[in-house]
Amino acid sequence: MIGDIRNHLGKQPFVPFTIQMADGWTTRVPTRDQILVVNSGPIVALNNEDHDRLPALLMSGLTVNASAAVAGMP
Repeated sequence: MIGDIRNHLGKQPFVPFTIQMADGWTTRVPTRDQILVVNSGPIVALNNEDHDRLPALLMSGLTVNASAAVAGMP
């Protein structure tokens, strides 16, 4: 899963995506600047200057924002 996120972050142009967790919880990543990927899992900056640390073992999927992907814009 970490590899999938890193691969997606390397694409040009960047397309927003959502990370799904095993319990159904999701975190949207609207810009490349709002995520830091470390070995234990990604850290996503939230709009309220807070952050979420996502445990890599509990991540279950990555969904690309379809409308942004079609438009080719973040």
